[in-house]
Amino acid sequence: MDINLTPRLNLEFDNIEDSWKFWQDYGRRTGFGVRKERFNKSKKDQSYLSYLYVCRKEGVQKLDKRDKYTKNPRPETRSGCQARMKVVQVNGKYKVSEVFLDHNHDLQPPEAVHMFPSFRELTSAQAFELETVEKAGINQKSSFKLMSEYAGGRTNLGYTRTDVKNYLNSKRQRAMSYGEAGSNNAYLKFDLSDIMYGGGDFPVERAAHIEEKKKE
Repeated sequence: MDINLTPRLNLEFDNIEDSWKFWQDYGRRTGFGVRKERFNKSKKDQSYLSYLYVCRKEGVQKLDKRDKYTKNPRPETRSGCQARMKVVQVNGKYKVSEVFLDHNHDLQPPEAVHMFPSFRELTSAQAFELETVEKAGINQKSSFKLMSEYAGGRTNLGYTRTDVKNYLNSKRQRAMSYGEAGSNNAYLKFDLSDIMYGGGDFPVERAAHIEEKKKE
């Protein structure tokens, strides 16, 4: 792996967001999920003085308080992994002051990394498109499969079928709560650039194409 892409002491970032993205990208390339552990803020201006980023398996799993007859016990997600990167503020920028890159668990292959919660994200453009294809009468399974094909595979999609189900169910509940008018008003908040895709495909046009594929 390129040394410039690997966390190391005294590596400098312009802002705290860049340091977090660097740790995220490193985890994605290496094969582990990431998490923000703790931070310290300045009492004077509320800027971050330090931030500690860790592996998702850092720490120890809390005891499952449900009874022993539970059919689906919570899976073990912590192993006490010590992999971490800490940044501290120095002259307005952020430097890596502590880094440990060894894990006490197996790392995941590239095709499985997108399943980690820290790497899953449903953008506003994707959400708009999912709502559009649902209105076209395409079921979730078919739309997810076709969206994956457009993205070049599930690993490039950025979300899972469960995320789609949760989002659309939540959208329906909001529509029922606020009424159709409130639901429609939400569309006005979308920026046009947000709902445009590479190549200029507008969601409605793509939905029509998906519908045609479904009939084939």
